[in-house]
Amino acid sequence: SNLPHKRFLLSSRVLLRSGLITPEIIQSLLPWVNSPIENYRVTSTAFLAQLMSDPMLREKLFLKSVLHLLKERSSDRNSIVRQMAVRGLGNVVYGVPEKVRENTE
Repeated sequence: SNLPHKRFLLSSRVLLRSGLITPEIIQSLLPWVNSPIENYRVTSTAFLAQLMSDPMLREKLFLKSVLHLLKERSSDRNSIVRQMAVRGLGNVVYGVPEKVRENTE
């Protein structure tokens, strides 16, 4: 069911807005992204995708490793994981200042 996944996204938005996301929390979830357990991959990839929508957190994060993980998961066998990974990558691109985007196109 998609319901737990949607609840998770909602709770991660609340945590982001309240400033309760710490680098330690993010670090502890990173190993889940490559877990053989599908629910872990769905949850952690959805969480990273949501994090990438917050400009302040993108600045603080170890962006290179998160981008690498999202890129890997964009070809995951689970369609929800793929969707969340692509959403996260899109959030990164969307958040890049327009001037930078123009120079890379």
